[in-house]
Amino acid sequence: MKKRSVLVLSTVLFAFILEGCDSKASDTPVQAGAPKEPVTLVVWSQQPDIPSIEMFEELYAKPVHAKYPYITLKLLQANNDPLDKLVTLGEIPDMFINSLLNFKNIRDVGLLYDLSPLIKKYQFDLNRIQPGLIKQVLLTSDNGQINSIPHYLNFNALYYNKDLFDRFGIGYPRDGMNWDQILDLAQKMTRTDGGVNYRGLDPENLDRLNYIVGNLGALVDPKTDEPLVEQWKPAYEMYERILSIPGNKLPEFNSSMDVFLKDKNVAMRLSYSQLDSLAKVTDLNWDMVTYPILKDRPVPKSVAGGKGLMIANTSKHKEDAFLVIETILSEEVQKEFMRNGQLSTLKDKSIQAEFGKKLPFLKGKNVMSIFKYDSGWYAPTPYDGFVSGIPKKHALDMYNGKKDINTVIREAKEEMTKIIQDKMKK
Repeated sequence: MKKRSVLVLSTVLFAFILEGCDSKASDTPVQAGAPKEPVTLVVWSQQPDIPSIEMFEELYAKPVHAKYPYITLKLLQANNDPLDKLVTLGEIPDMFINSLLNFKNIRDVGLLYDLSPLIKKYQFDLNRIQPGLIKQVLLTSDNGQINSIPHYLNFNALYYNKDLFDRFGIGYPRDGMNWDQILDLAQKMTRTDGGVNYRGLDPENLDRLNYIVGNLGALVDPKTDEPLVEQWKPAYEMYERILSIPGNKLPEFNSSMDVFLKDKNVAMRLSYSQLDSLAKVTDLNWDMVTYPILKDRPVPKSVAGGKGLMIANTSKHKEDAFLVIETILSEEVQKEFMRNGQLSTLKDKSIQAEFGKKLPFLKGKNVMSIFKYDSGWYAPTPYDGFVSGIPKKHALDMYNGKKDINTVIREAKEEMTKIIQDKMKK
């Protein structure tokens, strides 16, 4: 397997800067030679139901068609149209909306395309995008290539039920609270009242904790190909602390957002971007604050992930597809993403004030909390997709009280090592 290095990343990024990618061409795309015949570009989304059909029409298809009337976008979603099935049928999409942390599904079917020539041709300004995201794309792409352009981000937050805090006379969570303070609140809020068991804190799952308190979710060392599950120990320990609060244990190993949204017996819920779900619940008095931080981590970071736009190497309309990318990364459209509750990837912080302006249910909510901490990222490897569920699977033995942390970590590492070694032989 090819090894990605800091030198390669630095060289590639520096080359793009030197080649004058600082024009504003992305706001005024070159239209010379654009075909007049109608073109329908099929866009495949990796995550089921995200974006929704409504979001896709509003934030993707509509602005693109307004700027390029000959281009029509059609959305296919992974739950209805698995990519491998589409490839088998010869119905390969032109573009992809894919995770910035994992290009495996596109790589496995041989459809990765290097956007570098089009970035150069259209003088697309990579400097407008948050630099950490460009580094992440370089890490995830094939060696020396740029396979994706980041266009929106997720975020982590601590959501809380204001009515429960009011009911029990406990002060609300605040931005900037550390884990000890949040766990103290969780203990105070965990109780049985009127025959109902109220839980103070739902951590969602082990992965979410590791994105925040562990090693940002990294699974495999990109230099040695060794499992990094031992670095998940802080997440396992936090998971144990949360579940050990009397009465606070998750009713099921795989926690659902519904326990917070519908059951309304959870005071605080740690999760990623949940605005779409919260918009559908009109009888929940909720708000949000920053996710808890560690006392010894002066610059808190967490991995929430994000999405990028990619072009299939088989597409007959690559330049039209790049015009789509340009349009969606324009300041005008990125502001629309922000107004609709999707975080922009542009580094211009002045557009933060636009966040949520088209979502009335966010009025009065502490949405600016999501901008207080920076996102974190990790270097993906070719083996991540094969071992990603193993650390959480072994956490089930902790949940059931069958094994201690050290045993769980050791057994998870053994299983991951075997899988990686088997894959390296092929």
